[in-house]
Amino acid sequence: MSSLSAPREEAQRLLDRLGVPRSAFSNAATGAALPVTSPIDGLPLATVRTVDAAGAHAGVAAAHAAHLQWRDVPAPRRGELVRLLGEELRASKDDLGHLVTLETGKIRSEGLGEVQEMIDICDYAVGLSRQLFGLTMATERRHHRMMETWHPAGVVAVISAFNFPVAVWSWNAALAFVCGDSVAWKPSEKAPLTALAVQALFERAASRFGDAPANLSTLLVGGREAGEVLVDDARIPIVSATGSIAMGRLVGPRVAARFGRSILELGGNNAAIVCPSANLDLSLRGKVHGGARATVDGRSAAYYAAPALVEVSEQSGVMCHETFAPILYVQRYRDLGDAIRWHNEVPQGLSSSIFTNDLREAERFLSAAGSDCGIANVNIGPSGAEIGGAFGGEKETGGGREAVSDSWKAYMRRATNTINYGNELPLAQGVKFDIA
Repeated sequence: MSSLSAPREEAQRLLDRLGVPRSAFSNAATGAALPVTSPIDGLPLATVRTVDAAGAHAGVAAAHAAHLQWRDVPAPRRGELVRLLGEELRASKDDLGHLVTLETGKIRSEGLGEVQEMIDICDYAVGLSRQLFGLTMATERRHHRMMETWHPAGVVAVISAFNFPVAVWSWNAALAFVCGDSVAWKPSEKAPLTALAVQALFERAASRFGDAPANLSTLLVGGREAGEVLVDDARIPIVSATGSIAMGRLVGPRVAARFGRSILELGGNNAAIVCPSANLDLSLRGKVHGGARATVDGRSAAYYAAPALVEVSEQSGVMCHETFAPILYVQRYRDLGDAIRWHNEVPQGLSSSIFTNDLREAERFLSAAGSDCGIANVNIGPSGAEIGGAFGGEKETGGGREAVSDSWKAYMRRATNTINYGNELPLAQGVKFDIA
């Protein structure tokens, strides 16, 4: 029997191989249980246990206690744990990637690619554990030295979405662990199985590590009330939330109200400008039509939709919203300036691209007067970002950045230090408080 004809049985085999304990599941249809269905056929995969608000508070307390121990571990030693996590992910790539496919409906190569992102960010974070650099700054006072140091921030809450159920956790967690933080993770209610599998792999790595504190990674499978605990708990200095713009409008102000920090990865509505000089083989790869619901024999409870191409005369209405559907809007332009202006008028600002063989057009698109997105590409589509560049966007996308570059600084707190090694006590800016 193929894995697609029996997703429930295949999912359970994968979960067993990945080391997810049977205690994570529930056979009773109670308020503490969450049924999980597969978009492949719309049928149940499993029923998992959940936490309520009290359980979430207990999880935060446990994660906070873990941080107090972990922050004293030297950063290169913390990197060793992440190296072991990368090894576990490599060994289980096929199984975890397959589970992503069963739970989210992604094609197999994309499920495997998401796990590869996890492996890649672990590799990066291991090197980062020896490169958490601070600057030494020139000081105007003689016999003084001024510098900055970076310290672990505390508990990092990760609230992830169903469309990237495991990669988003790793972007945050791999950096947080080497920075000396603990992690409290609330996955999407639509993708708890992959979260349980990742947690099992982390615990396997922690066991091999030997002396990692318990609850360094705390998994909180639950609904909105569990997420609200993470948003409101003052023991959590950083909340990294991936989801809708509506979710971000709620999370951002609530975290800010207690003077916490947010890393928000919200809506995307990515555009590509195709110029007259473009290589059409690149820009038209995969072009599309239709949009009707597609039925699949034997899977009447599932929902498959054919991609749709819609030509529009003006940019308005639904075109300016993230629909989370396979829809491509096409709008004609005559002047590149108009195309860039329309591009920037949408409220989201995640990713963008231009297809052109004209150097001036490419540079204009990448300039300050060009794309206002966090990611701007030339002759490559707006999707498929690598971990090698900081991921995130502007405007309603939230402004957060994850993965590499200097994204690690978001998981730490900065201290500026001035050291006086002389025998005088001069003040800055020439100020004197001498007593006559």
